Amino acid sequence: MEGTTYTFLAIFGVVLSTLVVPLPEELALLWAGWIAHDNLPVVLAGLAAFLGVMVGDAASFLVGRTVLPKFLETRLGKRMVNRKMREWGEDFVKRHGFRAVLLGRFLVALRGPVYLAIGAAKFSAGKFFALNAAVGAVEVGIVVGLGYSSRWCWESASSSPSSSGAASNAGRPAPDPLLWI
Repeated sequence: MEGTTYTFLAIFGVVLSTLVVPLPEELALLWAGWIAHDNLPVVLAGLAAFLGVMVGDAASFLVGRTVLPKFLETRLGKRMVNRKMREWGEDFVKRHGFRAVLLGRFLVALRGPVYLAIGAAKFSAGKFFALNAAVGAVEVGIVVGLGYSSRWCWESASSSPSSSGAASNAGRPAPDPLLWI
């Protein structure tokens, strides 16, 4: 049971760390499924990853709601974001809130800034959290499941004999996807 708890916490921590570490969230989700194999039921891996995603997204939204508007009124903030662009972004969120949340969920590397902007535009927190959770649950389930399946496929391929009769990857451990970056 102890290993299961550590794996759950590791998955949560790695996925949440994508908030500050320049690592695509989707890579962390693939890793969550990969590492869950033989360590944790895939459903618990998905839950740990989902919680990490939701905490990170909530942080981006809330920082956008509380800190970003004040920052954008400073001299540096005004230089970084043109007033017309800011107004266009806020208007887009007001007119197309659902699409903005959906778009943000699937824009790898731009999710954080989009969620900051959605928060700054004063989009309903309840709607944001509900939409983001619904779309996030689907994405997390798919990507963690792909990571889990890829580990299973690798292990199946490494244990099945090749056409020459010898195991192609026998004795070699399955690679860790985080080492690929």
